[in-house]
Amino acid sequence: MADTFPIAQYLDKTYPDTPVGIPTGTETIVKEIIDTNFPKLHPLIMFTFYETTQITNPVSGEYFERTRSGFFGKPVKDIVPTGESKILLGEESDVWMEVAKFQGGKWAGLLDDLKAYQGVV
Repeated sequence: MADTFPIAQYLDKTYPDTPVGIPTGTETIVKEIIDTNFPKLHPLIMFTFYETTQITNPVSGEYFERTRSGFFGKPVKDIVPTGESKILLGEESDVWMEVAKFQGGKWAGLLDDLKAYQGVV
């Protein structure tokens, strides 16, 4: 997610005949959304790292493993939060409470709707 905004700007400028990533006139609000929300989502996204390597095709899984391991300096399986770290992201955590407020609280409703599908595997 690093450099998301400049990458989108580059793609919009380089490939003007494709759908835009940042609609004209929305640059300020898009940058604010990225700068404000992405850091809050980062801990949640880390939970998906290992699973991503398991569900993608072998070439994509290897690329994902190699690039994320290189970025974090350790294997993907060691990046995923475990034990006490998971508690920090539970339903009562500050991060969870912030995510629930996104889009005027719509995420709280989504999270409640998903409770029917939660379970320990």
